[in-house]
Amino acid sequence: ALIDSLLGDHSTKAHMRIRPTIFVGGPGFGKSRFTDRLLHHLGIPSMTVPCGGVADSSFAGTSRQWNSGRPALPVSFLRQTECAGPALVLDEIEKAGFSQHNGSVWDALLGLLETETARRWFDPYLEAPVDLSYISWLATANSIESLPSPLRDRFRILSFPEPTLRDLGPISLALVRQLTEDRGLDERWGLPLSQEELDCVSSYWQGGSIRKLTKLVEAVLVVRERFTARH
Repeated sequence: ALIDSLLGDHSTKAHMRIRPTIFVGGPGFGKSRFTDRLLHHLGIPSMTVPCGGVADSSFAGTSRQWNSGRPALPVSFLRQTECAGPALVLDEIEKAGFSQHNGSVWDALLGLLETETARRWFDPYLEAPVDLSYISWLATANSIESLPSPLRDRFRILSFPEPTLRDLGPISLALVRQLTEDRGLDERWGLPLSQEELDCVSSYWQGGSIRKLTKLVEAVLVVRERFTARH
């Protein structure tokens, strides 16, 4: 359903641009992972920007008159990818700090999310307008209550579903394959969990945090390795 909502407007377009969207759901639900995999399969270059602790507006660039002057992060990413329409993922956007003195990421975003202003967005370091209107802006949040209304108005808000026990099979298989790849093991190790293993995991995980499920699947793989070593 989320994928249909995101891609439904693009069937007749020659290029891909996902309009500004926030995925809202509980911690550990897999929002960041979903976003990363979606953009990977769409072939869109992407960068994830952790918003926790960011407490100024340097995201939007700083004047070349300062020793620390630099272009806006979106401008630098366009140059790095040599792509006019990459994606920027604002992870945990609600945790960005706000300062009346130095501005905030929230303030910087307001002009970047509107197509008309993004098309002629003025970079303070380049001292020239840049077309940033093809960028796809995605964000994750556990809650949007703290976000200012002007920012909420510019984003489409989509509820991210909580993983349930019904999802254990496909999610655990994806985790097994990812963990196998991360460990540099032969892909033949990435077998689905057996029914006995699924029953064991489900006695500790009834849904919710994928982080907790990942730890359980890791424990299963350790047991597999020990059993194989003994036999």
